[in-house]
Amino acid sequence: MSEKAPVSRYKKLNILGSIRAKYIAAFALLISIVVLLLAVIISSAIMNFVLNTRHKAVDGSASLVADIVTEIEGFTYQDFDGALENYPEKIGGAVENVATTNGIAVVVTDRIGNVKFSSIPEELDSGKTLYLSPEVMRKLSHESTSGSLRMSNLHGFYSQTAVNGATAIRDGDGNVDGIVLASAPTSPVIDFMHGLIQTLVMSFLWITIAAVVVAAFICERIVSPLRIMEKAAKGVTVGSYDIKVPEDGVDNEIADLASAFNEMSREVKEKEITQRSFLGSVSHDMRTPMTSIAGFVDGILDGTIPPEKQEYYLRIVSAETHRLSRLVSTLLDLTRIQSGERKFTKADFDICELLRLILISMEKQIDEKHLEIEFDPCDDKCMVFADSDGIHQVAYNLIHNAIKFTDEGGTIKIGVKKHEGGKYLISIYNTGKGMKKEELPYIFDRFFKSDPSRGLDKSGVGLGLFIVKTILSSHSESIWAESEEGQYSQFNFTLQRGK
Repeated sequence: MSEKAPVSRYKKLNILGSIRAKYIAAFALLISIVVLLLAVIISSAIMNFVLNTRHKAVDGSASLVADIVTEIEGFTYQDFDGALENYPEKIGGAVENVATTNGIAVVVTDRIGNVKFSSIPEELDSGKTLYLSPEVMRKLSHESTSGSLRMSNLHGFYSQTAVNGATAIRDGDGNVDGIVLASAPTSPVIDFMHGLIQTLVMSFLWITIAAVVVAAFICERIVSPLRIMEKAAKGVTVGSYDIKVPEDGVDNEIADLASAFNEMSREVKEKEITQRSFLGSVSHDMRTPMTSIAGFVDGILDGTIPPEKQEYYLRIVSAETHRLSRLVSTLLDLTRIQSGERKFTKADFDICELLRLILISMEKQIDEKHLEIEFDPCDDKCMVFADSDGIHQVAYNLIHNAIKFTDEGGTIKIGVKKHEGGKYLISIYNTGKGMKKEELPYIFDRFFKSDPSRGLDKSGVGLGLFIVKTILSSHSESIWAESEEGQYSQFNFTLQRGK
């Protein structure tokens, strides 16, 4: 049975396409809503303005003609009918003049609705008998400037809807003698609104097209570096770190993201290199003693090594076994520190007393090499605030290294003095071959060892100084080294002062 092709856990991302589509759609929708709202607001405002203008025009025209008729009646006769009969030229002239000037229809009726004078434009002419129904007369008499007939065809009097305004002419007792009706057709308003709507629709289409183009341009500007970032991310997953996301020519946020991605890629690359180096070093440091152990044990078992030399080689096997044990213990300790499993509990303690106890515990090695020890604390008691077990491991490793790398009869100087920022500076100096300048930047790296040809550190695993730096970093403290090849080496680290 054939095996299925492995499925990649990194599926092809469609997110960039959906970002572009959503961005353009959102932009177009937003523009559409804005344009629609503006169209409604603008058209409503214009419509209200035009209608208000029409209302004022018809109301003013009706009042003007009523005033002319009233003046004729007031000066000559006591009744409206007499004025209509005796001064038809004046009233008809006033009607024509007002109608022509304002471009509206003007109608004058008697008390029962018969039209006596009219100037109705062609678009309003219904072709029917010029007569206003009693219901229309009653409403116009009581609703001269508002009401249900404000926008109507007056029950078929006009051929289309008109804006109407009426003024009642009354006698001395307040009774209605007649009506002056002024009307403006709504067709020009409707035509204007149709034109306005067409203009707004075209504007909407052009604005939407422009918005989509702008949105597409902006999306491309955003998505383009993201597309490169996607490609680079896929490259990182397979161990390729050559693709760099451009940081110039893009928006600040994208540039920051690109910079962060490139930095992440560099760090991942460095960590992978470090991890490979770490695994290689561990494998080498474990394989060498295991090979020796296996070779010597096999030699003893198969008789290659004679009985009289077996004890010698068994001691070598024991030393290699202890070396392996130290390597495993050191790796476990390092793992616990880096994973946070090992907790550092800070408290006040005397660093001078701790250094004295370490020197006392190493008295045998010091005497064997006839070393001169100089201990120079700034005070009898120097209280620091730190984890005493962790700092004991730091000081022990540094002093142990100083003893190991000091020539016989050499000098070791340990100093404690006050340092800036409320700290103590602890320095451990030893004479000897020192270190090369090019080695100093790497001495705190994992599995780093000085020139093996010197033969001074055949049992170390190259993790001591790395653990020292790790512990001090967990305390937010610093450590650095100074050396002059063939003269001396000195390690300095800081600790927070206690109370």
